[in-house]
Amino acid sequence: MKKRMAVIAMCLLIVSIMSACIDINRMWKSNLYVQITEPVRVEETQVDSGEVHKRYWYEVPAYDEDGEQSLTSFSAIRELREGGYLMLYVKSDGGVTSYDEVQWEAIPQRAREQLQRADNQ
Repeated sequence: MKKRMAVIAMCLLIVSIMSACIDINRMWKSNLYVQITEPVRVEETQVDSGEVHKRYWYEVPAYDEDGEQSLTSFSAIRELREGGYLMLYVKSDGGVTSYDEVQWEAIPQRAREQLQRADNQ
């Protein structure tokens, strides 16, 4: 009985540690690559304390690792660095769940070619 309780406790500990380390918003998502432009709009919300929160909305062409293009919109709680590159984490329905800023070299070759083409237009 004591062994069984110890095993159960150990399993619960492992599960709780894993859940703290894993970002579910990034798991099982496809990736798209974008170059940041100016936000298309900024939403301001005033909370009960009087503080104003801003949300920056972006609408940009995005490319998958094969260079296929799609128009993607997403928001951020701060203004993103214009000209920077992001890897978006995208659900199957097209919703963006998270993003990471990436260096040019980290972008797959075909997506890089398309981003470069779009930048030259």
